[in-house]
Amino acid sequence: MLSTLSLTDMKKLFLPVLCCVFLVACQPSERPIVPETTTLNDHHKVEVDLNALCEQLSHEMQQVDQQRTLFVLQQINQNLKVCLPLMSTAEQLQLLDHSTQMYEKFLFVQRTPTQQAAFEQYVNAVTTHPTLQQQHFEQMNLRDQYLVKHQGQSYVEVVTLNDGRVEYRRSPQYLARIFAPYLPEAERAFIQALADQNTQPLFDHQMIKVEPLVLAERALFWESYLKHYPQSRYKTDARYLYHSYSQLLFIGTNSDKVSHNYRGTNSIDAQHLVAIEYLSQQTKSKLGQKALQFLSLIQKDSDLSTISLEQEYQSTVQFIEDELNLVQVNFKHKDCFADAICS
Repeated sequence: MLSTLSLTDMKKLFLPVLCCVFLVACQPSERPIVPETTTLNDHHKVEVDLNALCEQLSHEMQQVDQQRTLFVLQQINQNLKVCLPLMSTAEQLQLLDHSTQMYEKFLFVQRTPTQQAAFEQYVNAVTTHPTLQQQHFEQMNLRDQYLVKHQGQSYVEVVTLNDGRVEYRRSPQYLARIFAPYLPEAERAFIQALADQNTQPLFDHQMIKVEPLVLAERALFWESYLKHYPQSRYKTDARYLYHSYSQLLFIGTNSDKVSHNYRGTNSIDAQHLVAIEYLSQQTKSKLGQKALQFLSLIQKDSDLSTISLEQEYQSTVQFIEDELNLVQVNFKHKDCFADAICS
């Protein structure tokens, strides 16, 4: 049987134990302390990796050809979104040029006449019979089979050109969404406006698909653009667009004429007349002044009838162009109606 311990004895017994416990609790933790420089090093590593990514981007874009898959385009376009905000305008525009060349090479398909016919019949759905459509598909070039299956992805579209041929194109919205947000105001405004205007083709089998009122609004827009951004890198193209829409509005094309003799309002296509009358109310616009002058000219039967009777249609057109100071545009010289930039 244990004897009763005195208070003094108990203190002597437990004091060493308490000291041991206290010493153990006060020992430093064995968990290593991570120095702050580790975070800085990680940040520096990210910066280095990002620089390497952006420096390689131009080279990677130039390596794309018709053998690559859409995954490559997706990856490059994702990298562009990361790198473009970090670049100078000159570097951005250089990559913009590379992107155009990249898509041109990516979408190039060398076809035989049979493959071209099968491609156009398949895309235009000449027949809705599933068996015939499958036959057209099987007759197509293998690259066409791949691209047709994936059209709509990575800004790849199929369109019918003015002469009726079917081809691929890069969507006009590509530059508007990938590049334009990071460019200076004038270039951004040009690309975004042209992308919207070219979403739908302007011509179809030599016929104007856009309503005359839209032609008038676009002509007014490009007149205003030139006034607001006289130093724009795209001012020459903007001027070409202004002259193009002006010509389409007052003259039309050889296959889609505004008038055959320009004698009186009844000789003018009804929708074009409405658009020109609308323009004539825009008194602060030079284009509006041309519209007023046009309406005055077509009422002067003596001036125009003499020319129309003695000379052919082209002479009358020349007279109108001279009087209105219109610039004749060759639509085959430059293409500003397929993308968000001119080519």
